[in-house]
Amino acid sequence: MVKSTDIHLQFASYFPDESIWPFIYSLSKKIEEGNICLDIKDINLDNLPDALNTKKINYDALESSPLIGRKDNLNYPFILDHERLYLQRYYKYETIIVEKIKDIIKKDVNFISDKVEFLKSNIEHFLRSFQVNTEENNWQFVACVLAYIHQFFILTGGPGTGKTTTVATMIQWMLMENIELRIGLTAPTGKAAVRMAESLANAATKMSESLQLKIRELEPQTLHRLLGTQRDSIYFKYNSDNYLPYDVLIVDECSMVDTALFAKFISAIGPETKVVLLGDKNQLASVEAGSIFGDLCKIRPVNNYYSKTITDLFSIYFKQNIPISQNENSVLIDHITELEKSHRFNSEKGIGKLSKAVIENDVILLNTFMEIPKLENEVTIDLIYSKSIFESFIASYSEYIKEPSIFDALHKLESLRVLCAVRDGKYGTIAKNIEIRDYLIREGLLSRSTDNEFYENRPIIVTQNNYDLKLYNGDIGIIRHGKAWFPDNTLPEKIRSVNPALIASLDTVFAMTIHKSQGSEFAEVLIVLPMNDQRQLLTRELIYTGVTRAKEKVIVQSDPTIFLQSCALRVDRVSGMKDRI
Repeated sequence: MVKSTDIHLQFASYFPDESIWPFIYSLSKKIEEGNICLDIKDINLDNLPDALNTKKINYDALESSPLIGRKDNLNYPFILDHERLYLQRYYKYETIIVEKIKDIIKKDVNFISDKVEFLKSNIEHFLRSFQVNTEENNWQFVACVLAYIHQFFILTGGPGTGKTTTVATMIQWMLMENIELRIGLTAPTGKAAVRMAESLANAATKMSESLQLKIRELEPQTLHRLLGTQRDSIYFKYNSDNYLPYDVLIVDECSMVDTALFAKFISAIGPETKVVLLGDKNQLASVEAGSIFGDLCKIRPVNNYYSKTITDLFSIYFKQNIPISQNENSVLIDHITELEKSHRFNSEKGIGKLSKAVIENDVILLNTFMEIPKLENEVTIDLIYSKSIFESFIASYSEYIKEPSIFDALHKLESLRVLCAVRDGKYGTIAKNIEIRDYLIREGLLSRSTDNEFYENRPIIVTQNNYDLKLYNGDIGIIRHGKAWFPDNTLPEKIRSVNPALIASLDTVFAMTIHKSQGSEFAEVLIVLPMNDQRQLLTRELIYTGVTRAKEKVIVQSDPTIFLQSCALRVDRVSGMKDRI
């Protein structure tokens, strides 16, 4: 093995076949960057370390290497499929996902005719659910119908586009057909799971009391809890030999789910279980390798175009003239809908206008936002990292500190947040949390005796699941009277306390990373971007995710060049999903 501080070089040199070290080295780097495989044609000699002594890329070495397997023989550490090189386990994960999705979709034939007949027999009721008219297509209605009649369905859309309302109505339709249906709700984090429950309950307020009660009884779980984490084991309780006991499984915030976890989840799906995936394809992908949700949403050339069978169904029975897709043979053709109209943001002003400019890399509009820092009332672009703007924003933390009711204090804490792109450095969460804490001490809002880890009014975020305490990664609370207080996720309008010393892993959360903020919403957000030394971490998906956490006001503190460069860079993780499914 080569002695080096470069872990990718160490990994490559562990294997005896030196001829393929450049490929293993490059694959290792790709995985670290979030890809699950390497396109072997993308290897650049200039990016290889001198220690590899690579004069040219020897593609023939892959064909003859005893370390490389193929799709029909996986008993090798690496798998080459066409021009993509995988670690064996990632190839297996991707294979599990591809084959399982195809298998679920094939099961449509066992259910779809009965589902369509049920829709036809209740047509007036279903049309009223979304106030459908013949003048324009109602994509929430289209999505609801497709999710109802199919065993596998993907619904993507930005914040406020109506994903939760659509799913709540779909659940209503399913319960009308079978009130005893076993429905499971899940999300990657505890925070996202709680928000899912709250959103569904709010969306169900116009339903009958019995249906509202049924929906409130649905308890969202994290994916790990759903699958059944087992103490001292890497394996889950539910798996390909022990299916999850549900008729329907709905997964929210799917963009946060990595390839390994998604493979384990979908392996545990029974042969008659419906799966509905929700998320925003433009958000950040998972921290770990893979971007399954984004990959699935990009498989079709254009979303919201459907097969003739589906377009005829909508035209004849629902008077909706949805577009027909020509010459498309994707298995997902009738299984994805994208909601584009936001009911929260106006795409022509404020936060909606900025988020659209970011995700589309509209350089002219982005420059306009920077030239006129308060172009929109909801948006401020601060190009000089103004101390007064920062302190004016964080001064609002006084609201939760001064609030005597712990329940109300928790609610007020969630009204604003500083979001950082990184954890370390001057512009990272560690430094910003200290800066905010010290400001609040100077203002007399926090005690100067903050040497105690659990000082009064410290806002905390749980960073590791603790099933015994029923605390999950992403849960946010505050320290009061020596206890850590959190919303009670099982009892609305209630709070609960735990001994903070029992929480194995937590951080202060005046500021949090944009990654950690996924699945959360705040009335006001201040985003801090780092300078040149960390700009390689910045992408338009990161900026978009941060901006769309805000409901009423967003401030972006950034160097102008960094801001534009970030919006120009798109995450494009490598996988074989598009070709394999």
